[in-house]
Amino acid sequence: MAKKKAAQFEWLKIMYVFNIVIAGGVGLCILIIPDQMKSIVPFSGDSVTYSILGSVFLTFGIFAVLGLREPLKFTPILLFQVVYMAIWLIAAALPLLVTGKFPSNHTPTIVLFMLTIIGDIIAIPFKQVFSKKSGA
Repeated sequence: MAKKKAAQFEWLKIMYVFNIVIAGGVGLCILIIPDQMKSIVPFSGDSVTYSILGSVFLTFGIFAVLGLREPLKFTPILLFQVVYMAIWLIAAALPLLVTGKFPSNHTPTIVLFMLTIIGDIIAIPFKQVFSKKSGA
């Protein structure tokens, strides 16, 4: 049982590092070099909205740094990520995919979101997160 718990925390740490590198890195780059980032993270909206997106991504990266110190305490960040990505995939991407209107340059976003959701679901110790003890 102790091995399983240790492996669970290793997965959490892997997902936190993933968020630091990907979400934090992309967010920081969007804020610092927005024009160059539009080739990597395509965006057709205005620059203010794009900078909000960068700020949110950077926030995920910052909280992930804190998650490395206290993995269980910061699992709500990963839960939030699972939910928003799943909602986007179901409510936004899927209808566009079904109608053939999904822009092909956003296909990596679908892959990244699916990998992140799978990784987070594997990493999050749901029994511990939702136990009565963890809320006290």
